[in-house]
Amino acid sequence: MAETRTRNRPRTEAELVAAARALVEVQTYESIRVRDIADRVGCNHGLITQYFGTKRGLFTRVARELVAEISTTIAAGGSSPPKLDQPTTATFWRLTAALLDAGMDPSEIMVESISAVDAVAKRAGDLSGSSFNQARAVAGFVVLMSGGYHVFGDLVAATIAPSGDPAEAQANFERTVFALIRGLTTP
Repeated sequence: MAETRTRNRPRTEAELVAAARALVEVQTYESIRVRDIADRVGCNHGLITQYFGTKRGLFTRVARELVAEISTTIAAGGSSPPKLDQPTTATFWRLTAALLDAGMDPSEIMVESISAVDAVAKRAGDLSGSSFNQARAVAGFVVLMSGGYHVFGDLVAATIAPSGDPAEAQANFERTVFALIRGLTTP
């Protein structure tokens, strides 16, 4: 009889999330198979369904972890805001676009208990008179609109950089986004 291995669910979940993130950093969401992720971890691909429900569920968790990482970077501050084209942020926006296309609700990536997310959701709730969950959805749409620059930046570059210089357009956009974030998160 084959020997069965005892799984440590939290460890296996973390390994699956790490494997999914490593793959989505170099491949498109659509090209990644559940079996590819499971093979990297050395487990049965059925565990992804058991632990996350679907491939989308697993990658939504990856997106939430990317949000947490980006929020920590923003909260750390410094003399200048983090660049929007850094690998973590670029991976987040690519993945988010694919998840939205797969039917994800934007509020699914607005991670509670991250100070920036909670502050944005609270401010959205105060402004709209909504519950926290409704405000979280509103905040999710606002954040995703900001990320649209990664998809539509070339179309709006002339508007935000009259000179037509892409570097100027990105710098102007980054200043605007971070001013918006600070305005939403500062009481």
